[in-house]
Amino acid sequence: MDIRSMLLWIAILALSCWPNLPFAQAQEKGSEASFQMGPSVSGQEGLTPKQVLEQANWALKRNPRDAKAYFRRGWAHGALGNHRQAIEDLGKAIEAHPDHAEAYASRAISYTHLGNHDRALKDFERAIDLDPKNALFYFNRGVLFDILGDSQQALGDYSRAIENDTQNAAAYHNRAVVYHKLGDRRRALEDFRQAIELNPKNVHAYLHRAAIQSAQGNQRQALEDYSKAIELNPKLADAYFNRAVIHGLLGNPALSIQDYSKAIELNPKLADAYFNRGVAHGSVKNYRSAIEDYTKVIELNPREARAYFNRAVMYQTAGDHAKAIEDYSQVIQMNPREEKAYYNRAIAYLSVEEYGKAIEDLSRSIEFRPKEAGLYANRGAAYLKVNRPQQAIEDLNRAIELNPQDSASIANRGMAYNMLGDHERAIADLKTAARMGNQRVQEILKSQKIDW
Repeated sequence: MDIRSMLLWIAILALSCWPNLPFAQAQEKGSEASFQMGPSVSGQEGLTPKQVLEQANWALKRNPRDAKAYFRRGWAHGALGNHRQAIEDLGKAIEAHPDHAEAYASRAISYTHLGNHDRALKDFERAIDLDPKNALFYFNRGVLFDILGDSQQALGDYSRAIENDTQNAAAYHNRAVVYHKLGDRRRALEDFRQAIELNPKNVHAYLHRAAIQSAQGNQRQALEDYSKAIELNPKLADAYFNRAVIHGLLGNPALSIQDYSKAIELNPKLADAYFNRGVAHGSVKNYRSAIEDYTKVIELNPREARAYFNRAVMYQTAGDHAKAIEDYSQVIQMNPREEKAYYNRAIAYLSVEEYGKAIEDLSRSIEFRPKEAGLYANRGAAYLKVNRPQQAIEDLNRAIELNPQDSASIANRGMAYNMLGDHERAIADLKTAARMGNQRVQEILKSQKIDW
C-alpha cells in the first residue's frame, strides 16, 4: 500500500519565552534613613540650618572665641552639606570643650560624608563614651556601619538605639533592613511593623515589607503595602512597577499593564517596565503592543538580548516568521550559547519551509540538550522534508527511545520506512501510532481501509 501522500506531522514543542523580571527591589541601599541630626542647641529648636548659621556668624563677630557659636555654626554647615567647614568649626568647639559629645557626633557625620570613615568611627566612639545613653549616637554609628557593609555591627547599634529610645521609628526601620539583608525575614517584618506603627507615613517601610511579603508568597499583603506606598507618594515609579508585578502574579494582566504604564509615565526610561509590560501584553495575546514595548526596550538598551528574544517570540506567534528569524539571529550574535534562540529559530525556519537551516539550528540545540526528545523528533521530521529518510530514522529512533509515548515520531518513522520502500515496517509503525491514540494517523489508516 502506497502511503507517500500522507501528511507529515511535525511534533513542534511550545515556543520558549524569556520570563518577566522578578519585581524590582524597593531600593535597599543599606539603611534608607539618613543620619539623624539632633537640635542645634537648646532653645533654638525650630530654626532652619540657614538661620542657625546666620545667628552663629553674628555671635562670632561679637566674640570670636564663642565655643557654642562654633558648635552651632558647625552643626549648620553639616546640615547644609558644607562638611569641610563643619569639621573646622566643630574642631574648634571640641578644642574649647573636649567633652562636647554632640560636637564629636556631628563631626563624625561630616567625616562620613567626606569618606573619612576611620575618623568618623573614632568620633562616634568618643561621643558614645561621653554620653552612652544617647540613642542618636548609636543610630548614626549604625548608619556608618551600614555604609561600611558591617551588618552585624549596624544591627547592634540600631538595637542599642532602640533600647535607649523605643519611639525611634527610623531605628526600627533600619534594623529591619539589616535583618532582611541577613535573611531573617521574621524579625524584619516585625521591625517594619513597629516602624510603620510609629510612623505611618514611612513609604519605604511599606515598600520593603511588601517585597518581603511577596518573597514569602503573600501577594495580597504585598499588594496592600504597595498600594499604601502609592497612596503616600503617587510619584514613586518603583511602587507602581512592583505593584504591577504583584498584579501579574495574581493573574490580573489588565491591572498589571495599567501600573506598568503609570511607572513608565513617571519614568519614561524605565526599561524594565516596558519589558514586563511587553510580557503582560503577550499573555493576553496583545502581540502588536508587546512588540512595541520590546522595541522600546531595545531603543533604550540595544544590547538587551531578552528584548530581542521576546520580540521574536511575539513576531513568531503573530505569524511574522521572517522578522522573528532576524531577532533570533541578533540574540545568537550577542550570545552564541543561547540555546533557546537556536531552537525557536529552527521552528521559524520550519514554518517558512527552510528545512536545511532548521536542521542546522536543531543540531546546535541538540549539542546543548542531547536528551531532549522533541529536538530529535523535529530534526527527524525536517530530514523527511529534504528526502533524507535514513537520517530521519536515526533521529526518530532516538526521540522514541527518550519518549516512548511519542506517537507522532513513531508515525513519522513509518513515513521514513515507506520512503525507503520498507512498507512492512511503515505499516507497523502507523498501526502502533494509531493504537496509541494518534487520531490523525487513525483517520489516514481508515481512509486507506487499514485496520490497526
